[in-house]
Amino acid sequence: MYQLLMKTKITLICYFLAGILFWGNQAQAQVLQSANEGTLPLTEGRTINPTENQAWWGYFGSERDAQGVGVQTADTYHCAIFIPGNHAVAFGKTIHAIRFGIPSANASNIKVWIANQLPTMITSSKVIEYVSVPLSDLDGGFADVALTNPYTVPASGVYVGYSFKISRVQDERDKYPILVGGQPDPNGLYIRTEAQVPAWSNYSQDFGSLYLQVLLEGQFVNNAATPSGINEVWGKTGESVTTALTVTNGGTEPLQNFAYFIETDGVAGEEHQVNLSNPVAIGLSTEVSVTIPTETEHSRKTKSLVITKVNGQANETENNRADFLLYSLERSYDRNVVVEEYTGTGCGYCPRGLVGMEKLRQTFGDRFVGIGLHQYNESDAMYIAPGNYAALGFSSAPSCALNRGAIIDPYYGSKNDICDDFRAEMKVPSLVGVQVSGQYDADSTHVHAQAQVEALFDDLKYSLEFVLVADGLKGSTSGWRQQNYYINQNRSQLPSDLAIFATGGKYGQASISGWVFNDVALSSSYVKRVNQVPDVTVGSEQPATVEYTLPLPTAATLKKALRYDQIYAVALLIASDGTIVNAAKAPVSAYSNASGLEQVAAKAATSVVYYDLQGRVIAQPAQGTYLRQTSFSDGSAITQKVTLK
Repeated sequence: MYQLLMKTKITLICYFLAGILFWGNQAQAQVLQSANEGTLPLTEGRTINPTENQAWWGYFGSERDAQGVGVQTADTYHCAIFIPGNHAVAFGKTIHAIRFGIPSANASNIKVWIANQLPTMITSSKVIEYVSVPLSDLDGGFADVALTNPYTVPASGVYVGYSFKISRVQDERDKYPILVGGQPDPNGLYIRTEAQVPAWSNYSQDFGSLYLQVLLEGQFVNNAATPSGINEVWGKTGESVTTALTVTNGGTEPLQNFAYFIETDGVAGEEHQVNLSNPVAIGLSTEVSVTIPTETEHSRKTKSLVITKVNGQANETENNRADFLLYSLERSYDRNVVVEEYTGTGCGYCPRGLVGMEKLRQTFGDRFVGIGLHQYNESDAMYIAPGNYAALGFSSAPSCALNRGAIIDPYYGSKNDICDDFRAEMKVPSLVGVQVSGQYDADSTHVHAQAQVEALFDDLKYSLEFVLVADGLKGSTSGWRQQNYYINQNRSQLPSDLAIFATGGKYGQASISGWVFNDVALSSSYVKRVNQVPDVTVGSEQPATVEYTLPLPTAATLKKALRYDQIYAVALLIASDGTIVNAAKAPVSAYSNASGLEQVAAKAATSVVYYDLQGRVIAQPAQGTYLRQTSFSDGSAITQKVTLK
């Protein structure tokens, strides 16, 4: 019998009591869930034994550790892996057979296939290889299926998969018929179904890799290891830095240790050895820490990490090196951390995202650049259309990305606390600095934003995006009412900061009114899904200034809620890999044809009000940094960031 497996602490706390998993996206309210697999016969379906120059390989091949994944209803499933053409094991090999498993006795229309892209239809005319498999061939739930025409993995790579239909659901095996497990791999698990999950998606980060192996034929070696996953490394000059390295075993012998050196300008450095705590089987990868010495002077150099020995023997693969850029830094810029959150008033579990974002504001101050993307439901008073912001790949709410990295929970983060993820991101230095300013136009319908960018090295190219965000938003109409599913739980069942949403809590209502929303995205430099700001190239002697005019909201409900002293201009610098390398945020100042200082000098001030960095009025400011709003006799005002000593 399967037992319900809750993949994250979010699920454990929020959904176990209800006996369901809820992923937040209304369009796919019932999506893939996982369950433990524990009682399947394990070997009956294995009928093809490798001959000389053959070996079974897959991203996950331990059926004893397999778990079931499914949508819990009758559906037609399609699942696959992708084998890159340059794969450490599959490179140049020919696929002769496919091994897979289906635990359900109610499976039908089973087929294995090979395709050069993820297919929308699984027919013999739409894929490269196609073999129908009778259910009787799945003896004990597992099968080895020989291909009619063996297929050589091309340089462009290939998808290998299987499909089947669950016609009725009688037990747990029918609910969770896809077998997965092991470690996540970016190519290890693609799934779609005809009804519940209609689009192909990569689920490896959620569930590991697919139980699917291919019988490869070609020339194999005993001891081989290929390094990867190391692209850019930073460290202070004259020191050593530790970084993560991915090592893939390309040999038939389990990988237990390896030796490497760092090559600089063709010269090999000192050799180091890494011993693994657990052997790595053929074709599988592991992540280890390696030490890299920096240069004694401020520099940027291309280097190579070369694996020389595997299990004490010479490395038998030509793919034995990984090139990377080493930045040896005398100084660096602090990197502010951007947290883009997918949320909405119609999302009943999004209150925990509101709490998580507020915790980040309070904990990290100016280093936190929050951008709340209210895109979950169009009835949200703060809704921003997808075409008016970068497409970030969010599929369930609440969720977030830090500097456009992995999508995680905005409260628990990748493990237990979003603050831990934030601290880790904050430690990464930046090679580029950015400042931003914003000023209202004469009729306060637009904001003229300006960013100044400088860098430590020459010829650094980035994309630049502008965003307007607002704090202190609230309203009384239905579009402001935040749905709350935590009302179904008691305060004792939730962490203390979420207990306010439970039965008996301060906000213990199914629909919350009066909540004040912060970090709300109002507009950006995206128009019809295209960023309108040109790329910028900067260097140590080549700073750049970029300007863009952003619109303020025109919808009456949102416009009425705006507090013009709590609107901020944000500039985001985006690297070629799509991650944010640095960002800046500043309050928007009042319109003026003169500079701020000239404006203050030319007109008499009628009042001065100080706010903290969260926009709250400070009656008697002490030492610290504040927002100072100066109002003038002509009705205008200017907001400046000041530090009182």
